[in-house]
Amino acid sequence: MALAQILDSVSVQVIDVAAVADVANRPLDSSELAKRSHALLTAARERLESPSSSNSDIRRSLPVSGASGGGLQLLLIDDADVSGGGAARRATVPRPDDLRLSADTSARAAVAVADIGVSPPEDLLAAMGPK
Repeated sequence: MALAQILDSVSVQVIDVAAVADVANRPLDSSELAKRSHALLTAARERLESPSSSNSDIRRSLPVSGASGGGLQLLLIDDADVSGGGAARRATVPRPDDLRLSADTSARAAVAVADIGVSPPEDLLAAMGPK
């Protein structure tokens, strides 16, 4: 329950940095944002369930202060990836302020998840509702 509340709180603060790279510069509607958030949470769950990762590995790999230094690599999920379930990703350079805020929010969420000792079987997608 605590994890669902954390994810629900974070999901309303997510900035979709992929929208910055959109040539048409169109805003995302709520269903698009929900799909992208769901895809990002799925990726986070897979990372936590990976036998090669531990909570301390996740903490060390997270950006702490956004885009400044540390060789931060950004992979974004585009519309085709979400709707088609594909694994293809595209690289882009979003605005630094958006990236910094998104990275800080993600880092805080992942550290909170690690702190409450989430076990991999727990459903990290509870806050997003049914698939």
